[in-house]
Order: sequence, then structure tokens, then C-alpha cells
Amino acid sequence: MRLSNIVSRYLREIATAWPEFQFATHDGRVFACIDDSINSILFRIQARGHVPALWERVALRKVRGAIIEVDTYDPPMVFEDRLEMLQAWMQLHDMFQVELTEEEWDAFLGTSGTVEEQEGDPSSPVEPDPGSEATC
Repeated sequence: MRLSNIVSRYLREIATAWPEFQFATHDGRVFACIDDSINSILFRIQARGHVPALWERVALRKVRGAIIEVDTYDPPMVFEDRLEMLQAWMQLHDMFQVELTEEEWDAFLGTSGTVEEQEGDPSSPVEPDPGSEATC
């Protein structure tokens, strides 16, 4: 997705100020990710004191996320599809051999921990929640 320089600058500014996630590579590069899953990109731009023109707001409505490299002048990688953005974020981690954080796993997959932690030990008895018992 190609955006104007102004819209790209807005995305770079909020990704630097309020990233959902960021990580540093072993060589010192820093990448930041912003996600518009709750339609917050426009609100964050406005919170920074900018009032996007109508054509900028129309362009921003199509943006589902962006990835930037902090402290560079490269344009942001902008995504209309959230899944594509998440895949690109995971590929960046792989490329630079940086593990995803637990928070990133939670946000991207909606789960955390290992399968064993989530399923629990099947041999242990399940105790009912004391507040869930109905009284007659």
C-alpha cells in the first residue's frame, strides 16, 4: 500500500511514540509495530496533535497496521491485512533471530504458554469453584 509522505510520517511518529510492540536486533536496529485492530491509529494521530485531511483519513481507514524501523527515514511497511502484518512481524523476528515475547504471542494468537500449561494435568482432580455452586 502506497501512502503520501504526510500519512507515512504520521504512522512513523505514532509507531515510535506508542508501538504495540518493538524489538531490538543484535546489531542495534529497532523495529516497531502498530496494530489497528481496535481502530486506534487515527485516534493516536489525533492525540499527537495532527488533524488529518479527509483524503488522509480515507487512506488511513484502509491501514490495519504498520511496521517501521526506528531512527531511519525508510517509509513504513503498511498493511491492509492484519494477518499479513503479523506474518511480516514474525518473519522479521526470524530474520534477526529474536524470539517473540509472550505478549506478542498473546496478541497474535490469543493464547500464551505451552499446550501443556493450558490443558493442565488430566490426572489431577478438578475442583469446583466455590462461588459457582447453586444453593436450593
